[in-house]
Amino acid sequence: MTDAGRWSRTAAPSAFDLRRYRAPRGYVRVSTDEQAEEGTSIESQIQQIQHFAQAYGVVLTREHFYVDDGWSGKDLNRPAMARLRADARSGLVDCVLVTKLDRLSRNLRDMVNLCLGEWQDEAPEGRRVVLKSISEPFDTFTDFGRMVFGLLAMFAEFERRRIAERTWSGKAARAEAGRNAGHRPPYGFRLVPAPDGRGTIFAVVPEEAAVIRRICELYRAGAGDRQIALRLNEEGCRFRGGRLWQAQHVARVLTNPIIAGIYAYGRTTGGGSRRLPREQWLLSAPGQSPPAIIAPEEYAELQKLRAQRHVHSSDRKGRALLTGLLRCGRCGSACGIKRSGPGGRYRYYRCLREREAGPEACGLPPVRADELESQVVATALAVLGTEPDALLQRLREAALRRRQGIEVALAEAEQRLADIAGLRRSYFTWLEQGRLQPEAVQARLEELAAEEKSLRNHRMTLSRSLAALEEGLRRLEGARQDLPPAGEAWAALSEHERRHLLRLLVQHVEVDGRHLRIALRYLPAKLEFLPPGGGRNPEFT
Repeated sequence: MTDAGRWSRTAAPSAFDLRRYRAPRGYVRVSTDEQAEEGTSIESQIQQIQHFAQAYGVVLTREHFYVDDGWSGKDLNRPAMARLRADARSGLVDCVLVTKLDRLSRNLRDMVNLCLGEWQDEAPEGRRVVLKSISEPFDTFTDFGRMVFGLLAMFAEFERRRIAERTWSGKAARAEAGRNAGHRPPYGFRLVPAPDGRGTIFAVVPEEAAVIRRICELYRAGAGDRQIALRLNEEGCRFRGGRLWQAQHVARVLTNPIIAGIYAYGRTTGGGSRRLPREQWLLSAPGQSPPAIIAPEEYAELQKLRAQRHVHSSDRKGRALLTGLLRCGRCGSACGIKRSGPGGRYRYYRCLREREAGPEACGLPPVRADELESQVVATALAVLGTEPDALLQRLREAALRRRQGIEVALAEAEQRLADIAGLRRSYFTWLEQGRLQPEAVQARLEELAAEEKSLRNHRMTLSRSLAALEEGLRRLEGARQDLPPAGEAWAALSEHERRHLLRLLVQHVEVDGRHLRIALRYLPAKLEFLPPGGGRNPEFT
């Protein structure tokens, strides 16, 4: 065999050819802000892709398109994108056509993971999917196309961040001018057109403003959020939409500075899940604020009072034994603990829905906590004494599930660390070759470094948890012969360990004022009792 024959192989295609693919599909997307722009409408994108396909003699009808109308490109959480990914995994799609790369996504990590990971490297042979942009010179089949893809993906994410910065700047300017920056009007206010016709401003609703002043008076008099909500409901006052007042509604009214004539934008982050400190809020400028319902000095006094009460209440916090297990048999809501008497001497379980909105919401009478807990514990100890093997098996199963979860999390962390190392090498290679300027990737490299540090700490924590879990599993193997009697075992446990043991034995507890039902994890039926103190033997129902 000649040297030429020895090293000869089939050459990779030098140009994209749509006729090579048996199931090409189109993907189009517009966000709300882009729907009015020329060239990015849904119909315009579909027509462009259809004309591109016709040049190869391929006909794509409307049924061959995945359409996300009104969805942002910041992530992949879109209905049509979810269907496209599912069809790709099933082998129903082998080529995806887009008018521009940013129609697919504006997030670099999502695009790389989807197009080069999920659709290429991670896909089984015969089910790989090629991405082709009809207006940009690349696809994900050739090495050159993959390189260009990486560059364009990076710039698409850069543009998305620029758009986010411009959006934030615009909202910040509106907030500083006292105009609405995208919020729904809070209780006590409505939106009206601004005098100059630019946006909307806040106006006071007199009837709701009177309720807010009443709330402030009750709070200064010593009433808490729940007590105020109950008082308003008893007086026939209703929240917006005719709903009953709840403690969270009262808390929002008392903590929103708009009631003092100060419009604050950016008080929370993460979709409202985390509250930011006051120094990070964007406040309306003096003279540009909405009308005040109470004086700023009164608002500051209320916040100081709330801070003092929060410190005092946090010292008394503690989880009751049945927290998370007990629920109302009438409305299905969870039940919480209520204390009364000197120093909170007497404890009762009561429906949280009734506690938040008053007797009209449910009407379940409170139950003595000590008697209820005694009855549930006695039932659990009976199971513990008669079914030790079932308990140990339950412990093993829980530990094995936990170990499996830790191992999956460790594998994901290792994979992401490898991805970060690969991305960093790619960026440095492009910098050395002069394809990118240092400023273009500096921010991204800093983000990768911070993410890598966090992942390494997370991996260390997971490794320690896994080692402790393995030791616990080894101890369980010889625990059967060393298991003490149920009563002695319970007396030796801490409060935290008792709550954990109950959750291994008891699925949930229901109380409705007439019966107490305990659903155990080892029995297909429920144990039913009279209310605590009734003296009735358990029945299977």
